[in-house]
Amino acid sequence: MKFLADGLGATLIVEGVETLSILDAMGNLSQDLVQGYAIARPMDAAAFLQFLRSDPTFPTPKLPISLLGAYAAHVLRRPLLYSLHAEMSDLSAVEFLERSPLLQYLRLYPSLRTKPILEAYGKLRELDQQSSQGVKQRLQEIEENLQPLVFAAIRAADEES
Repeated sequence: MKFLADGLGATLIVEGVETLSILDAMGNLSQDLVQGYAIARPMDAAAFLQFLRSDPTFPTPKLPISLLGAYAAHVLRRPLLYSLHAEMSDLSAVEFLERSPLLQYLRLYPSLRTKPILEAYGKLRELDQQSSQGVKQRLQEIEENLQPLVFAAIRAADEES
């Protein structure tokens, strides 16, 4: 949506940013303006003025701080992965994946919930050893299998918090 808004010269405001995970994802998707409970609860005018005077700032971490944020950063990089592989760039898919924010997050915060995601990532990393024929199709198939695993783990994490 941000790309569409930028292309139209419009400002996009993402509403419904209710949790820190969603706020993390929006930051990793480079959304400029967000609104929701993760920032502040509804308040009357006096409380809002006090809120503004307190100079609320939100940290912008270099790496995602949640699984949802890591997956958002991964999705944002996916077209680049496909184009690099299509162009047979010197940067291999494996090297690119090793720098993936999702893989870094999974390694930093291992859990039983995220183990299947890390195993699916292992299959993506094996692609470099195959011939280039059909690799893009295989990447897409593995990505499609990866998505429900990530969503299940995100839902489980949200239910715990």
